Amino acid sequence: MCATDDAADRNLANAEELAQRVRLSVDHTGQRGLRLIDVEVTADTVVLSGKVGTFHQKQLATAFASRVAGVGKVSNQIEVHDGLGNDTLPLPMASVRRVAGEEEANRDSS
Repeated sequence: MCATDDAADRNLANAEELAQRVRLSVDHTGQRGLRLIDVEVTADTVVLSGKVGTFHQKQLATAFASRVAGVGKVSNQIEVHDGLGNDTLPLPMASVRRVAGEEEANRDSS
């Protein structure tokens, strides 16, 4: 293996480690909707992408990502979709069906 391969491996490992630290920082906002965003690192630039339900969540992601040591720049490409609601995660279809069934049962027993 040549020296340039070693340097590339170190850069990749550093980028992955930085992405993990940013991911942890963003996860610690307490906003469940931010757990769905993607974090990528190129050099010292962190790229955030995905969808959230509020502009506030988008801002929080940038703020928490930029606080991580080693982050030079944050490129926030997160899209805000009102249909996602405030701090909600999409439910798996089985959960949606179960919740809908419980609501119907509650209406029938009233």
